[in-house]
Amino acid sequence: MAQEGFNAHWQKAAQDPTDRRFDFASHIVNTKKFVASRILTKDIQIPGGWHNSSVLNGNLETEIEKLKSSNSGDIIVYGGATLVSSLINADLIDEYHLIINPVALGKGLAIFKKQTNLKLVNATPFKGGIVVSHYRK
Repeated sequence: MAQEGFNAHWQKAAQDPTDRRFDFASHIVNTKKFVASRILTKDIQIPGGWHNSSVLNGNLETEIEKLKSSNSGDIIVYGGATLVSSLINADLIDEYHLIINPVALGKGLAIFKKQTNLKLVNATPFKGGIVVSHYRK
């Protein structure tokens, strides 16, 4: 997501107080970000630059354990099925906020490789049918 312009997108939205995404965008821009990558380094230019961002290119489980033990707050993962699945399988995720879109694709990558029992904390429906469900292990 770093190479696709995640930082640039939110930086642009955070420059315009009339943008409906302004508050969220400002939060994203000012929040410390960690990019898990086997190939990226901070020497590689990305859209929006590396403002408030670090690269995790060591052993992912070890790097995430270090972040969790630092007690710096919540860790939010934006990423593809491979990244998320590896964190789930390593038992590194404590809570899930799943965004459910009312579209059945008929294919895709599974993020859960084994049965995982979750407890619903709450679910918030939005116009258009999207539901955000919050679960704990």
